Formats: sequence, C-alpha cells, structure tokens
Amino acid sequence: HEPVVEGADAAAVTAFMDAHAEALRERLAETDAAVDRVRDDIILTMPGQLAFEPDRADIEPAFDLVLEAVAAVLTAYADTQVEVGGYTD
Repeated sequence: HEPVVEGADAAAVTAFMDAHAEALRERLAETDAAVDRVRDDIILTMPGQLAFEPDRADIEPAFDLVLEAVAAVLTAYADTQVEVGGYTD
C-alpha cells in the first residue's frame, strides 16, 4: 500500500506533481508526446512512430530531443520515481 499523505503534506505533493507535469508539457510541447496527470501519477505517452520506424529497433535521431527533454525534467525533479513500460509491434 502507498502511504497516505494528508493535510499540508498532501498539498505539497500535489503542487510538486502539478509542477512536474507542467514542466514536462512545456518541454514536450513541440512533439507528439502526451502528458497526463492521473491521480498521483504523471503518464507520459510517446507514440511508437515518434521513436521507431516500423519493424526496426533503432531509435530515430529525432527522438533524441524528446529523450533529452524528459531527462532534463527528471533531473530537475530528482525525487521522482519512474516506471517505464512499453511494447513492441
């Protein structure tokens, strides 16, 4: 179970998460990546065609900008826990 955060601590966590999501939105505004705030999570969706050509495993050079933007935000918000998920075609 996740720890329950209440009162001022909950407000601080909410503000932190909101700021983090907004920073991601700003950095990724020129890409097809989507940033959604869902309860206590930030969901970053990066369409496969943004990163890979069909039937290829090599990351597209243009995707480097997206990865660099995400890395910059994660560095700025170093206390963030990250879970990466994906699938192949």
